[in-house]
Amino acid sequence: MGSWRGRLGWGKLVGGAAGLLLGGALGALAGLILGHDLDRRLRGRVVRLRRDPPSVVFFRTVFATLGRMAKADGWVSEAEVAWAREALRRLGVPGPLRAEARRLFAQGRDPAYEAASAARALREACRGREEALSLHYFLQAGCAFADGPPHPAQRRLLDQLAEALGLSEAERARLEREAAASARPRGRPGVAGLEEAYRTLGLEPGAGPEAVRRAYRRLMSRYHPDKAAARGLDRIGARRALEQAQAVQAAYARLRRAGRA
Repeated sequence: MGSWRGRLGWGKLVGGAAGLLLGGALGALAGLILGHDLDRRLRGRVVRLRRDPPSVVFFRTVFATLGRMAKADGWVSEAEVAWAREALRRLGVPGPLRAEARRLFAQGRDPAYEAASAARALREACRGREEALSLHYFLQAGCAFADGPPHPAQRRLLDQLAEALGLSEAERARLEREAAASARPRGRPGVAGLEEAYRTLGLEPGAGPEAVRRAYRRLMSRYHPDKAAARGLDRIGARRALEQAQAVQAAYARLRRAGRA
């Protein structure tokens, strides 16, 4: 699919797609997006306004779908959030639009958001712009690979997106290879790092995957910021709970990458 091949670096691809989609006028994109009803909820349906130019459809679809991909396995990791920030950087999204991208990411985490339907709408909006469709899939695959091999739920979502975007098997495989190389954490955690991760979860080193998952759910239920707020913790207590939650997330991600969860 598309007129370019793997020899075209991603920097050039992003620049070319941005030029094609945005006409080199990100400020104009900001005006277009902010001029629409951005408070419209994504819950239960896909935002699809036929008057929207491809640049607006692309922007909305990329960041809402990143939210859905990140939450597909039930939780959003620090690595997935970092990849969403990397998407902002790669696309050259200016400061005024970054808050809107974060809002779309948060809304896309809602299970009711129909990522495949949004991808079909993007395909229709970007007829003749296959580079944009490939770039969308690359960014979603990068999110799926951010913590290592994709979770089965993320793999199913990738299947749906590839079909909705009309990607060939060869194109899809190539995009996933490049996304995995770009997003996957470098190297595997060492033994000391794994032991530390087990201790963070309150487990003995070598505990089984089910024990790791139970410990993760139990600790996140205790330290999640929403739970901390419900307990009426003061600001210092809430900050400590957030730090604990982040440590638990990082430990779980480390064990998951190592195939221990």
